[in-house]
Amino acid sequence: MSKSGASVKDRISALPDDVLCKILSCLDIQSAVRTTVLSPRWNNLWTSLSDLWFRNEGFSDEDAFMTFVDRVLFFRDSSDIKKFYLDFDEPEEDNFSRIESWICTAIRRNVVELNLSVPLYLDKTFELPRSLFTCKTLEVLSLKSKFIANPPKSGCFPSLKVLDVLVHYPDHDNSSLGHIFANCPVLEDLRIEGTLWGFCDGSDFKISAPELKRLTVVMYIVNFEDDEYIFYINAPKLEVFNFPSGDSSVFSFEINAKSLFKANIHLSSCDRQVDGTNGLLEAISNVKQLSLSTRYLEVRMSVTYSVTLYLLERITETTI
Repeated sequence: MSKSGASVKDRISALPDDVLCKILSCLDIQSAVRTTVLSPRWNNLWTSLSDLWFRNEGFSDEDAFMTFVDRVLFFRDSSDIKKFYLDFDEPEEDNFSRIESWICTAIRRNVVELNLSVPLYLDKTFELPRSLFTCKTLEVLSLKSKFIANPPKSGCFPSLKVLDVLVHYPDHDNSSLGHIFANCPVLEDLRIEGTLWGFCDGSDFKISAPELKRLTVVMYIVNFEDDEYIFYINAPKLEVFNFPSGDSSVFSFEINAKSLFKANIHLSSCDRQVDGTNGLLEAISNVKQLSLSTRYLEVRMSVTYSVTLYLLERITETTI
């Protein structure tokens, strides 16, 4: 037989299942499912993928996307889910129950990393399923949605080490956030990012995490009207505190962080004169390395010179 007529051997399909699954894991879930048309060898490989990434972008409508997710989870095998990512922009409220069922499926399959990016209309909120708070395998959680949290009084997040929360115009009392932040016994890394209404009454953020080592806060204010926002931080093992951007001068801080080593603070005025840091520098006076930045060339702070000198005497490395 001539070379031109010789059959081409499918070397890729001859690879072991674990290698083929590794290849599929580099694809989005839609493309991974489509590989079933290549040959019978590929029919069920995607059903054992441990990382599932769902995005509604590219689907004709909301129902088509939700049907796709339902079918993937229905036909998937019984193996564990390591990572579950959901990026679903402004779903209809009638479909919240289906989203909850997806989360519960991931929890039943011992999910380790859960990322929920579900932006909602301003008047809508999504209640997190109670099974989320008691999931024993969950170590990384990202919540980017306007949610309601009603965790049990004990046994919450027994393994959660990394938490990333988007705060987008929360309710006045921030009760759901407080419930989250107060129930993470082994949390080591916390990031809080978002936007607050400036015309609402001041709000408090209470963080109590005995094992927290790294805290990052990026908060902005819309329509600022001189209200007070207070961060209460009880984290005796905190080593790194970051406020790399946002309206830092709007917030007051009460911090218990005896182990604090490094702080990165961006000073911002939120459209008012930069004449104070609302106790932030005093609250982190035991820090060893301090980095200060601002978008303004001239910064006037009301912190007294005695406090400033006290800081400089204790800090081993300063960058301004």
